[in-house]
Amino acid sequence: MIRWTIASQSEVGESHEVLCERQHDELEREVEQWFCTCPGFVYRGRCRHITLVQQWLVEGLRNMEEQ
Repeated sequence: MIRWTIASQSEVGESHEVLCERQHDELEREVEQWFCTCPGFVYRGRCRHITLVQQWLVEGLRNMEEQ
């Protein structure tokens, strides 16, 4: 499991944990499951913190390919 700590934009001094867990499904395909400790994720099952981390990862890979 990989973890990132993201500062809350709505609550000063607070932060949320974004977690990514890789597993294999019944067909042995690798599947990522994303979680966040923020109230939005608990309520909706998705949140901006996960989107932010996913964007960072994509941008980081693009930068590595360009070098």
